[in-house]
Amino acid sequence: MTDADWIAAESGPRTLRAWAMRGDDPVETRSLDRREGFEATLAQLLSGWPQVPVIACGMRDPPRDGIDAATRRVPCPALPLPLVTVPEGADGRSLRMVAGITQADPPDLICGDETRLAGLLLAAPDFDGVVCLPGHHTRWVRVSAGEICHVQTVMTSDILQALSQETALRFSLLGQDNAFDETAFDEALDLSLSRPHAAWGRLFRLRVEAMTENANPGHVAGWLAGLVIGLDLGASRAMWLGQKVLILGADALAPHYHRALDRQGVGPLKGDATAATLAGLSEAWRKVRQMN
Repeated sequence: MTDADWIAAESGPRTLRAWAMRGDDPVETRSLDRREGFEATLAQLLSGWPQVPVIACGMRDPPRDGIDAATRRVPCPALPLPLVTVPEGADGRSLRMVAGITQADPPDLICGDETRLAGLLLAAPDFDGVVCLPGHHTRWVRVSAGEICHVQTVMTSDILQALSQETALRFSLLGQDNAFDETAFDEALDLSLSRPHAAWGRLFRLRVEAMTENANPGHVAGWLAGLVIGLDLGASRAMWLGQKVLILGADALAPHYHRALDRQGVGPLKGDATAATLAGLSEAWRKVRQMN
């Protein structure tokens, strides 16, 4: 560990991840739930690691005074530049963050996924199509000629989490040791895409079915995921219909998006989200070294 050259970090809404890097290779990985601000959580996460520079992507903290002026506007290259120097540093370490990307019409924002997209395009520079990035939100990004051309963000994971944890449906998901019900997922997905108003109206019935018909938690989980992802695909149809689609995102949601798009005849490709993030951050590190 003592000979790490630099540290890569990714700041998510709920979790902060960091990799001690030797060149392009991670030698140790850590993650920590965000219960405090970005700098405080990062200092705690990096405790005991060498005092080497940190290159990070994502959002520092929820913005209070607007978007950072360093953000770029689409269309723009996916390369992870410019880098923003954080004056407070990372517990005495030099800290630079990859600037996010904004879209004026319709309004949208990428903060973290631009680095993942840069890593993807380093490996596949000729990719032309749409990248689906499931995560805290789901982001659909049109990529062409090495540039980010258009963005659409949907709050899929937030909505799914709220329904699962903050409504009466949470009681129907207790003890979810039943296998995820793919048949329920398919049923909800098809209904949500064809008649979204009817799918939305069925939510409370899931709770009643669990109480009166002993519907198992796996059935409820499958139906909820199918409903919300179906609404997402319906809202994003203009992005993915007739396009080459690559899924690059969270392990928990990515298989569901793959199944959903497969049912629409898309046949999506799969990518490694962590590998793409590290590739993008490594490219940013190389740019820093070239400037010094």
